[in-house]
Amino acid sequence: MSFSGHRKINRLLGADYGISEPEEVHIMLIPHLHLSHLLATGEWNNLHVASVAGVFNVALALAYINKDRRSINFYSGIQNLLLAIANGQVFGDTEKRRLRTVLSEADKYVCAQRKTDILTAIRMVEYQIQQAPPETVIRPDAA
Repeated sequence: MSFSGHRKINRLLGADYGISEPEEVHIMLIPHLHLSHLLATGEWNNLHVASVAGVFNVALALAYINKDRRSINFYSGIQNLLLAIANGQVFGDTEKRRLRTVLSEADKYVCAQRKTDILTAIRMVEYQIQQAPPETVIRPDAA
């Protein structure tokens, strides 16, 4: 189904099925802007990296909820890349293209899910962040 196709379904079935267009803009626009800023300026501050990582984390949690092995594999590798970026690793155009592509796919994947599943995934991610060792988490307030 195309990206715009699920929007039409959302309008027909209502908010309980999926997220609305304004909700989609609210949760996805900021991470896309942060990634664009990161890639354009090379300024990898943790607030921006954490914003982008949040989308990948929620997509991965949804993949686990759905027992979607393909998506689990697809989104798993991106956390290591983002952690390396947050720790100052320099990388090139290949990695930048990968980040753009995977963020777009994660956006589509998240927005195609039921709202209740998205909320569950967000709670799962929040819990995991609270329980994770500090060196494995990108803290937005860290310099």
